[in-house]
Order: sequence, then C-alpha cells, then structure tokens
Amino acid sequence: MTGTMVEDEDRFSLKVDLVKITNEERWLIRLGVGDMLYLTLSMEIQDRYLVFSNLPLTYRPMVTGSEKLDLRDAALLLQPDAIEKPGRDSRLRPYDIAREQAYEGMGVLNLYCMAGFTSLEETMATSERLFGYVPVHPSPGEFVWTETGPISSVFGGFQEVQQPLLEQVDPEGLLPRTQKVDVSMQLENEGLRTRLNWKEKEK
Repeated sequence: MTGTMVEDEDRFSLKVDLVKITNEERWLIRLGVGDMLYLTLSMEIQDRYLVFSNLPLTYRPMVTGSEKLDLRDAALLLQPDAIEKPGRDSRLRPYDIAREQAYEGMGVLNLYCMAGFTSLEETMATSERLFGYVPVHPSPGEFVWTETGPISSVFGGFQEVQQPLLEQVDPEGLLPRTQKVDVSMQLENEGLRTRLNWKEKEK
C-alpha cells in the first residue's frame, strides 16, 4: 500500500507519504512536520537487512558486510566518510519554502493587477499607504511587473513555475571532523544499558 499513510492536521501537522519506485523493490518515504521539517528517505531490503538512506535521489547505500557490536538489542552506526559525494537533496527544501513565500506575495500583488494597477512601484506604494506593509520577495530574487501581472525573477509566474539550479553542497557536511560514531543498547533487568563510541578524524 502506497500513498499518504498518515495525515494529521492538528498541532504538529504530521504527514507521511510512501511511494514505490517503478519496477524496483524500493520505496521513498516523505515525512513532513508542520511546514518546517521535511525529510525524504529511501527504503529497500538487501539480503536480510532493511536499508534506509537519507540521500535517496543521489546516493544508493549497499550492504557490504556486518559487524558485531558490544550490546545486542539495538544499534546505530554513523560514518560520514562513507559518503564520498554529498547529494543536493538537502538543499531542496529551502528553495521550496522561498518559492512558496514568493508566490504568496505574488498572489497579493496580483489583486492590484486585477484592480488596474500598471506598475510595481504604484502597487507597493498603495499597499504601504492602505495596509502598512508591502509583499517582500525572499532571497534570492525580486518581484517583476509584466504585462500579464507580477512574476518572480527567480521562480517565474503562476503559469510557468521554475526554480534555479541548486548551488554546490559543502563537501564537509554536518560532521566534518567525525570519523565514526556508534551507539548500541541492551535491555537488562535493571534497565537499559547504552554504550556510545565516538572517534574523530586524525588531524
């Protein structure tokens, strides 16, 4: 079963979508919390392992072996160096947000266009005078007035949505000095035993 698995419009607005990749035993999981946090994971079964990746569009992890950790019930291993070339999917959401904000502003400006205003300057001045605010275009880009109405210099108009090329991702990533982190856990009579090993790169 694919499609929207969870959709909660309450306080945190949680939404979970599951999409199967065509002709593959591989799925994309899209998690959204409110309008702030979006995470896309790929999921597939390799041998006896359920493999997740947080770079599903540009990187495909492979199971190459197994390692026995100190504690047996649950474990997490983080190796930033295993990713030789970070993908660009992590830069996608900020552009999504900027585009949505730009289109909200264009929606306001379009009302003035429908009312007969013929320039961006006149529209902004009238909005400031009547309501005390003007629509602000997010970075990057600016609003542009055309014969058919307002558009974004970066994201286009309502009839032709576009998006700029993503900038090159910083190859250092979030953990530039970390070589390996592993966490293992084990349930025991007196509670949960946890062990954390953290290794930094040699300077």
